[in-house]
Amino acid sequence: MGKDIYIGVDLGGTKIMASPLRLGRNLKILGKAKNPTRSKSGYKTVVKDIILTIKQSIENAKINSRHIKAVGIGAPGAVDVKRNIILKAPNLGWENIKINKLIEKELNIPVYLDNDVNLGVLGEQQYGAARNSKDVVGVFWGTGIGGGLVLNGKIYHGYIFTAGEIGHMVISSDGKLCNCGNRGCLESYAGKWAISRDWFEYHNKTDKKPGKYALLKSKMIKKTFADNDPFMTELINNACNMIGITLASVVNLLNPQTIVLGGGMIESMNEELTPLIISAMNQHIFKSAKVEIKTAELGDFSVLTGAGVYARQRTN
Repeated sequence: MGKDIYIGVDLGGTKIMASPLRLGRNLKILGKAKNPTRSKSGYKTVVKDIILTIKQSIENAKINSRHIKAVGIGAPGAVDVKRNIILKAPNLGWENIKINKLIEKELNIPVYLDNDVNLGVLGEQQYGAARNSKDVVGVFWGTGIGGGLVLNGKIYHGYIFTAGEIGHMVISSDGKLCNCGNRGCLESYAGKWAISRDWFEYHNKTDKKPGKYALLKSKMIKKTFADNDPFMTELINNACNMIGITLASVVNLLNPQTIVLGGGMIESMNEELTPLIISAMNQHIFKSAKVEIKTAELGDFSVLTGAGVYARQRTN
């Protein structure tokens, strides 16, 4: 058991990362490899690149492949974890794609898939910010708002594997249109794409030279907020308030021990954003509730770590 190794893979829209992991009392990252995701070349090309990345990570780690017990892959979008099918991954342009058998045939080891955010939360629960908690809610705030639930140390998937979609909890029944097609989702107010939309809509009304929409970078949002721009301040305060209110509903429903906040916005503006979120949440949770708010610790390795842990859980 002490020599057992699990490989975690993070399949992103732009890059593929893989790491062999030894999952003892402490996490040991034995090596890593990274390659671009060539999604426009079709899923079979991406599968070949996943296999290549895994093999490179094994070579970089200088380990004996016979100690590798399983591979876990974190994929963007909806995943049927029972059948190992990627149901819909907009970033990759995939629907109903089954990749594990192709990888298993090449590597001769079991391969298990799950949603990348779910695995990121599992990684933080096992070896990161929430390592002392069994019941954890994770919120990753970036371009969108991803969420995941780990209950009693295992990912809670729900009936059709969509549990934890905090970004699509409705906060206004007739609110703004979301990318998912519904109205009033949290993400349609607080996702970075929504903040960018509102920023450009406002300035196109007030500026003499309209700007072309583009996704704002986190560092630009941080600087504009730090400069006390009144409209950016309004957008950020509103976003944090909406996230805090949504988390209050989650706390009142699930009573988690820990909430982990991560993603690009938190990484860039943790000191500014987290107190605002906590303040809004505390106004709406049960007074008897006890929940810790922590910042994700594992960074790029959260999904990789969770993927390795998930592979171990599925194997044992």
